[in-house]
Amino acid sequence: MTGAAVHACSLVLAHAPDLVRHGSKPARELAVDQDGLLGSLSGALRTYEEAVAYPPHQVLLGNLRPDALWEIERPWWRNPVAAKREGPFGVVIDEEELYRRMVEADAFGLFKLDANEPHDGALAIFQRGRVAGSMKQAHDLDESLSASVLLENLACKTTGALALEHVLRTTGFPPEELPYVIGSGEEAVGELTQNLLENPLFNQAVVAALSAGERALQAQRSAMTALNIPSSGEIERLERRLRSLSDRLEAVEDQLDEISGEVHGLRKRLGQDAPTDQARPTIPNRGERS
Repeated sequence: MTGAAVHACSLVLAHAPDLVRHGSKPARELAVDQDGLLGSLSGALRTYEEAVAYPPHQVLLGNLRPDALWEIERPWWRNPVAAKREGPFGVVIDEEELYRRMVEADAFGLFKLDANEPHDGALAIFQRGRVAGSMKQAHDLDESLSASVLLENLACKTTGALALEHVLRTTGFPPEELPYVIGSGEEAVGELTQNLLENPLFNQAVVAALSAGERALQAQRSAMTALNIPSSGEIERLERRLRSLSDRLEAVEDQLDEISGEVHGLRKRLGQDAPTDQARPTIPNRGERS
């Protein structure tokens, strides 16, 4: 009997303060910035040393037990602990190493650290507050190939590869014995989906499955008709008709209530206008007539 099991894991934290401006919310607000938001944002960023010494980060790396956080006074960023770049569960890298690895992982040469200003839809890549290069877009109209999306995908690919390096090193597993690696990032899932759609065998299997499902559904309908059992569609249509009839009856009831009120008011007015017995003329009997 075979099965799957998790033997080890590795987490990567990348300290990249100059990429914060390219996040979804900062990018939107910086685009209409009128009050010096960029200066406020830059002034609130932490250094790499401060990030490494942040107690929850050391817990994430496995250098500190989670329950040790109860003994550290809050806010935790004001009470740093022993700063260790690496632990049994992962590693923290700085911006310089992240950029270097992104250049190595970029198979299309879109991520450049040439200190040139961006152009043609590219994003400016900063380092220590200055332009260090750019991230180019791969298509003018396809939003999924815009510079911001590709930058995020490349960062995920880079840190994922580093996590694989770390887990292989800490477990001692020989890389040459690793049969295959499955990526779970957005880019990897997109490539897998595209490959499946272009695979003729996969398409044939999908068509066959859909055809079999349609035949099974048709057979079910025929059997239910023979047994005089209504289908779910027929029941839904009956429910819609009943709801429509109920709405119409409610409308008729409302109209009857209005008519009843009008009739009651009319009777009341007629009763007030009718002459009383004292005001009625007296008609003499036949013998009393002169």
